[in-house]
Formats: sequence, C-alpha cells, structure tokens
Amino acid sequence: MGRNGCGKTTFMTYLAQRQIENSVPKKMTMLLVRQEIMGNNLNAVDTVIKSDVKREGVKRFIKFCEEEIERLENGGKKTEVENNDEETKSESGEGTKVKGSSKGRQKLADKKKARLEKAARDKAQNNSSASKVKKENVEAQKNKLSEKLGKAYEKLAEIEEQEGGDPEPRARKVLSGMGFSEEMQNKPTSELSGGWRMRVSISCALFASPSLLL
Repeated sequence: MGRNGCGKTTFMTYLAQRQIENSVPKKMTMLLVRQEIMGNNLNAVDTVIKSDVKREGVKRFIKFCEEEIERLENGGKKTEVENNDEETKSESGEGTKVKGSSKGRQKLADKKKARLEKAARDKAQNNSSASKVKKENVEAQKNKLSEKLGKAYEKLAEIEEQEGGDPEPRARKVLSGMGFSEEMQNKPTSELSGGWRMRVSISCALFASPSLLL
C-alpha cells in the first residue's frame, strides 16, 4: 500500500480520521494537508487566521450567545393580536344580519356582550399569569446565556494568551516564511495560482500547530 501515491493518501486519510486503532495517541492533534485551498474573496492572512478552529469555534459561540441575549431582550417571538380581533368580530356577529324582533336582537346582543366580557376577563387573567411565567423563563435563559458567554470570553482570552495575543502578526510571519510578500498576503486567494494556494494551505497547517502534520 505504501508503494504508490494513492495508497499513501488513503493511509494518511484513515490516520487523520483516527480510523486506525492505536496508531496515534488520543491527545495528539493531527492535521492532513491534502490539496490547495479553494480560492475566494478572503485574503491569505484572513484565511490562515480562520484555520484556527479552536479560536473560531469560541468566537462563533460568543456571537451566538450575544444574538440570543439580544433576541430575548427584544421580546422574542411576536404576539398575534390580529387573530384576537378577528375572533371578537366573529363572535359579536359583526357584519351579519340577525332575524327576529328588535327586543330579541337586543337580548341576543346583551348575552353575547356578557359572554365576551367574561371571556376577556378570563383571558386577561390567564395572560397575566402566563406573562409572569414567560418573563421568569426569559430571565432564566438570559442568565444562563450570560454565564456561558462569560466562560466563552475567558476561554478566548486563554487561547489568545497561549498563542501570543493578536493572531495577525503570527499569521503574516508564517506566510512570509512560505515566500509570500506583503502584497500577496493581502490579495484574495481567488487571485492566487494553484501553487500559491497550496502554500496557503500549508501555512494554515503550520499556524494551527498540530502535534502531527500529514
């Protein structure tokens, strides 16, 4: 299997996916560089920075928590007031003709009015209780998200401390070591040739600093 390129590629793929038992310790990080990156509007520097999956994962989680807290503060889902208005019109018989004497119509109207008033009082009471429960649930969700958000910021600070702070200078240093000029570092990767995109791919691997690079 190791005598041809196809066999070696297959073996390294299985190895990187940890499909070969007892081949690599579980705590050892691995990264397989198989081909050049797909070109897009991101420049080489941003592409390399985003290859740090640990940092990017924490940043995405922070964004999610902040958006959820903002959504809860804005009241969450909208209430359907229009449906209540339509139900009231239907029950009151608005727009329909009622046969019978004027006294009969008045009596029927009074009964409907009393029923609607009772229904409105019951609904207001239920809504008050439901609103209180909903508010308590919203506050509990916000507190839980705020706690997770605080831990995520702590994790991001820990990662930045371990990796030396701002990742951009380190990303530029890696690209410079691979032969990229400052101008090329700032170019969209879609404007780079396949060979240079392969160097970006290798730069991403070096930036991620895996224990084992394949």
